Amino acid sequence: MNLYPANYKEFPNDAPGEKEIYNRLQNTKNGSDWIVLHSLEILQHIKKDQSEADYVFMIPTVGILILDVKSCTTLSFDGHIWKLGIKSETRGPFKQANDNMHSIREYLLSMNIDLRNVPFVSAVWFTHIPRNQIQASISWNPEDFLASEDLNRDIADVIKGVTETLITRL
Repeated sequence: MNLYPANYKEFPNDAPGEKEIYNRLQNTKNGSDWIVLHSLEILQHIKKDQSEADYVFMIPTVGILILDVKSCTTLSFDGHIWKLGIKSETRGPFKQANDNMHSIREYLLSMNIDLRNVPFVSAVWFTHIPRNQIQASISWNPEDFLASEDLNRDIADVIKGVTETLITRL
C-alpha cells in the first residue's frame, strides 16, 4: 500500500481513530497497489475556506473513497445539531465527507483530469461506536458508515467492500 505521508509522527494530535486506521493500513498485506492519502488539506473547498479529508483511498479498477473518521464514544443527531462526544456541530460527518469528496473531484476536473470512468464515494467511520448504537435517519443509509466492529476485519477488505457497495448506488 502506498500510504502518504509514510510516517504517522507528522500527526501527533490526530484522533485515536485516525491513528488506529493508519496503523492498520501500514500492517495490511492487501491493497498493495492502492494510493492512500492521510490528512489531505483541501484549500479549494466547495463550501468553506478550507477543509481536511481524513483519508482518500484510490483503489485501482474500483474507485475513490473519501473517508471521514470520528473517534467519539457517543453520538446523537436531533435533525439539526450533531453531538459527537462533547463536541456539537451543525455540519455533520456525512456532509463533511461528501463536501470533501466533491471538492477533490472538482479540483481534479479543473486540472483537466478525465474522471469519466472514476467513481467517487464518501463514507464515515465511527471507530469507537458499535453499529447498533448509531441511530437510523432519513439523512444517511446504513452503508454510508462503518462502526467499531468493522475494525475486527482486515482494513483493506473493509475499505474495498464499503467502496464497492457505495459505487453500486451511484
